[in-house]
Amino acid sequence: MNGFDSGPYGQNYTTGGGGGGGGFMANSQGSPGGDGAKRSGSNTLRPVTIRQINSVQQAHTDAELLLDGQELNQLTFVGMIRNIAKHPTNYQYNIEDGTGTVDVRQWLDNQSEDPSEDAGLEVNKYVRVTGSLKTLNQRRALQASLIRPITDFNEIFFHKLEAAYVHLQLTRGGGAAADGDAKAYQNGGDVNMASVGNAQVEDPFQRKVLQIIEAMAAANDGEGVSIDAITRRLSNVPKDKIRSACNSLTEEGYVYIAEDDDHFMPTTT
Repeated sequence: MNGFDSGPYGQNYTTGGGGGGGGFMANSQGSPGGDGAKRSGSNTLRPVTIRQINSVQQAHTDAELLLDGQELNQLTFVGMIRNIAKHPTNYQYNIEDGTGTVDVRQWLDNQSEDPSEDAGLEVNKYVRVTGSLKTLNQRRALQASLIRPITDFNEIFFHKLEAAYVHLQLTRGGGAAADGDAKAYQNGGDVNMASVGNAQVEDPFQRKVLQIIEAMAAANDGEGVSIDAITRRLSNVPKDKIRSACNSLTEEGYVYIAEDDDHFMPTTT
């Protein structure tokens, strides 16, 4: 699976869907930081959660905004609109994604347009936001260049995986492969999402079951992996324990039920 622009949903980060309006995106890297922080480039689009947005750090008012030690310029996230406030020169959206809430401002090119109505933006509807985080008058301001409705709910899950993957690679790494992916992200390139599931599963047995499902699914040509097949691979483990692990992985979003309740497929391949 490719990175931000070439993934199944990444092509919609900056194109299509309407909702593009006024405002501005960050096109410069700002003043140099004093802590030697790495720069990810002004054209890098970083997938984030709202909790990450709210945890961005800044050494002083003229310093870069930093997330995971990287300069944060352009960002994208998904969430549900909770409120729309219409003003003469801009619209302000309160958006929530399960990790927090944030206010997003979208400037109007002219006072006669209605970007929310034209793009089908409504309260309690999921949207993707692309924009930039700025500091204005000592206050954080998230300004959107694009807000569009989400029509495929797989995009929500894909975004969460991608945001988690980039965060893990930049904060924990993972050997030469991880270093390569982190450098690819910093250069605005592609990253490999194949290992994101295993990287986040904390329970060792569940992680083992997930590894088996991933390996067997790759050899099954798209068919689900059965509980019986996993039990044969783990002959000393009770079937009920394996089923419980599969159910937990399903609830946490690492696998999904395939043709019936006894067959599972990984959400990443």
